[in-house]
Amino acid sequence: MSFQRNNVDEETGVVNYSAPGQLNIYECQALRTDLLALLDAHNSLAIDLSEVTEFDTAGVQILIAARKEAEAKRKVLVYQSPSPAVSELLELYALGETLGVGPGGKG
Repeated sequence: MSFQRNNVDEETGVVNYSAPGQLNIYECQALRTDLLALLDAHNSLAIDLSEVTEFDTAGVQILIAARKEAEAKRKVLVYQSPSPAVSELLELYALGETLGVGPGGKG
């Protein structure tokens, strides 16, 4: 599984990708590598989390690592439309605001 490119917002230049259904321990190394490569390739990136059905601490670590990498490289990274699985765990860890993922959907 990998991140799927959706489109490019012509006005903002943000490249939109969808996260795969599983952001968990079993997929984390490959997905982390993919997400960091996307950050290298684009200045502005939005990741749609609405289709994520399996999300664990490894998934949280992927999102945190990518956020830190984006900040270090002065790039824009937005997480949007978190699924219930993502929202639940980010709320448990109180990380929604830190990662820029709002409870209502768009981060």
